[in-house]
Amino acid sequence: MTKLYNTPIEVETAEDLPCRFKWRNRWREIKAVHERSVVRSDWWKQEISRSSYSVECDDLELFDLYRQGDHWFLERVWD
Repeated sequence: MTKLYNTPIEVETAEDLPCRFKWRNRWREIKAVHERSVVRSDWWKQEISRSSYSVECDDLELFDLYRQGDHWFLERVWD
């Protein structure tokens, strides 16, 4: 089961991968990046690029994050 959020978050990176993020006033350490994908599209002649990451945190929670431009978002939390 999942819950969608699509909310802006603060993310710290190492070697262009997320290593921790802040959500609900708490920093979560990323233990593993399980999947990474990049989507590019000419949506109505305006290029869109999004990098998505499925991550596991140190408390074993699973999250889907994405970066669009310079902005990061928490897309989904997995139960």
